[in-house]
Amino acid sequence: MLDLRDPSLFKETCLLAGKWRSAADGATFPVMNPATDKIVANVPCLEQAAIEEAICAAWQAFLLWRETTAKARGAVLRRWFDLITETVLTSP
Repeated sequence: MLDLRDPSLFKETCLLAGKWRSAADGATFPVMNPATDKIVANVPCLEQAAIEEAICAAWQAFLLWRETTAKARGAVLRRWFDLITETVLTSP
């Protein structure tokens, strides 16, 4: 398990078109830490329809993102980095 200040940030679901989802049949697969060979999480093994939905949602997000200026994209990415490094992990 990750050492997070706010454990509610850790999800074992998929964010798909703005909604957290599990596989329809509940199937999961493990995500391993290659340094330790320990399981970090079990994530949904989505069915084909959900994967296609994810691809369509990603495409729609891309269409908006590509219209954003490089300066604005840089500001968003910097803010994301700051949130990760300053508020999520409790130790290096």
